[in-house]
Amino acid sequence: ASHSFYYALADAVTFGVVPTVELGFRSEPAFAYIESAVQTLREDNEDDGDFTADADLITTDTATFTNFSYDAVNDTAQAQQITSTVSSTIRLPASIMIQPEGWFFGFTIGAEPEIGYAWTKTKTAATAASTTNQVLTGTGAVDTALTRDNQPSTPEYSTVRHDWTVRADHRFGMNFMFPGGVKADVWVNFTNILELDDLTAQLIIPLP
Repeated sequence: ASHSFYYALADAVTFGVVPTVELGFRSEPAFAYIESAVQTLREDNEDDGDFTADADLITTDTATFTNFSYDAVNDTAQAQQITSTVSSTIRLPASIMIQPEGWFFGFTIGAEPEIGYAWTKTKTAATAASTTNQVLTGTGAVDTALTRDNQPSTPEYSTVRHDWTVRADHRFGMNFMFPGGVKADVWVNFTNILELDDLTAQLIIPLP
């Protein structure tokens, strides 16, 4: 949100100021969520090419995740981290343009002070992982002696960071007015008076 104000301080002096406020919010997980993973292992203990005998085993491992993510780099499931940031920035760009009557050029001097604040919270949501292991014989009977159910969990924790930024940009320019409404502007921007950030030039030619 911003609004421009311009004031004629004198016949050859114009002052302008544009108060600006920016608000932002961003929240995103570190990785894509995962919900479950299933792995099935078949053991042909009779070596007869099928899995229909009592000695054959079919093991199914099912992992169910809540607030977990998959880390592709390390090939592991891990507690999901969510980073949320609320930010605000206030700017007050202002400038004075001096164009003496009868002169074909003028000067522009300006500054843009800025102050910003960002609140960032990194949270590992309350997580849970349930692993169910079911073992069947080749005939479909459940081997209860080998079946297990494990339910580990991870507690919730979070960290908060506060970041403040303060800076001021400065501008100095020259404005040239030529016959026919042609206008040329040249200005430099810098945050440190000894270091030039950029040089900008534009030429405006009105169409007939």
